[in-house]
Amino acid sequence: MPLIPYSKPALTIDQQADLLIRRGLAGDRNEIKKRLASVGYYRLSAYWYPYREWAEAGQRADQLQPGTSISLIWDHYVFDRRLRLLLFDAIERIEIALRSSLSYRHAEVFGPFGYPNNLTPDSLDKVKINESFKKQYTFVDHFSKKYQGDLLPVWMAVGLMDIGVLLELLRASPKRVQDAVCRDLAIPFAVLNSWWQHLRVVRNACAHHARVWNNVWGVAPRLPHMERAWRMQYSEKANKWINDRNHESFSFVQNRTGISLMICRTIMKNVAKTSKWKNRVEALFQEFEGKGINFSSMGLPNHWQEHPLWR
Repeated sequence: MPLIPYSKPALTIDQQADLLIRRGLAGDRNEIKKRLASVGYYRLSAYWYPYREWAEAGQRADQLQPGTSISLIWDHYVFDRRLRLLLFDAIERIEIALRSSLSYRHAEVFGPFGYPNNLTPDSLDKVKINESFKKQYTFVDHFSKKYQGDLLPVWMAVGLMDIGVLLELLRASPKRVQDAVCRDLAIPFAVLNSWWQHLRVVRNACAHHARVWNNVWGVAPRLPHMERAWRMQYSEKANKWINDRNHESFSFVQNRTGISLMICRTIMKNVAKTSKWKNRVEALFQEFEGKGINFSSMGLPNHWQEHPLWR
């Protein structure tokens, strides 16, 4: 169909509040204005979208479902914000663990300056000492004033690598380095690249304050086909998760945020053994249980907290 000019006018906070009230949003008008002013109409609209009525032809209408209140929408926003912070926290720890493991294992085999052989010229240029790095990083400036050359030892260079260059270094490393890193992180090499591409997208969404609660991720992580734990099913009769060898589907939806939590938990068991991250995630869900948030939108099955991969 032909494109049309955008003709919606800019509205004041008062006008936005009145519009939402006409469309069925319940609650105190001053509270609605306060939330709109602090977060913005467009950002908050993602959280009332699931509560819009269905129109004909399967389209969403502007009118909200009866009982949709500003407190309900705000609970969704707050839950999502805190979930985003927890995901960002886990991915940060995992990424640092990857950098640490790869630099250690690579240096163990090739020494401090063997990594150029495993990087393309363009990628190597990104981590060479330059004036910008000297101004930005004290450790680079200090190193360049004491030692010859334009390369940092690998344990310093990994701090300058973006995740793409880091993964390039890992993929180009010999199998014994790859296997050692995978053991350190408890990630099968067959899925490592896929997991990192997924976590990278999630991390970027978290860093830019995007919605994660019911998001459908464009980069679905590959899961270990040979590990039955990912295919376990909950038996109501046995009241536990069981290995059903005849069941081929995964326990979790592969392109939803629930799988991001499970991947983080799987790796965190090895790289942050004393972390209370798991408990904080569970406490968040417990706090918002009964507040109208549809956790199944995250691709989480019932009893997910009892799943062996989570425990």
